[in-house]
Amino acid sequence: MYFIPSSLPLLILYPLFPFFASLFHWEPPVFFGVVIFSVNIILAHYFAGIGKFSINTISSCIGLIITVLCCFPFIHLFKGIPYLHVLIIVSLVTSISYFCSFVFTFVCFIKQTKTKFKEFLILKEDISIVLQELKKILHR
Repeated sequence: MYFIPSSLPLLILYPLFPFFASLFHWEPPVFFGVVIFSVNIILAHYFAGIGKFSINTISSCIGLIITVLCCFPFIHLFKGIPYLHVLIIVSLVTSISYFCSFVFTFVCFIKQTKTKFKEFLILKEDISIVLQELKKILHR
């Protein structure tokens, strides 16, 4: 997400929704939630592919419970605060919900595949392999 200039979404959305201009001060937590949600979707497809639908169901229920529990205290506050603040609160709660669902799915993935956490770390060799492959692609 950091490869996209932060002004690009603002240029696209501002004519349609001027209140989005203030929302972009909160873009790192929102984009973090979107990235975590995307990774969780990849893991969910893995579990669906091997027939373990219950893991996806539990992960979704965890996200639902976190969302309800975190938003419930704010419901009475939503009536008296500006709409932009409501959007910011809801986007942060959603990012927290996505993160909790991801943690559950990721732990299940590690247990299922018996993968060690250190295997997820990016090493210098990994970067050099990617650079070599990019050079091959660009020189064609």
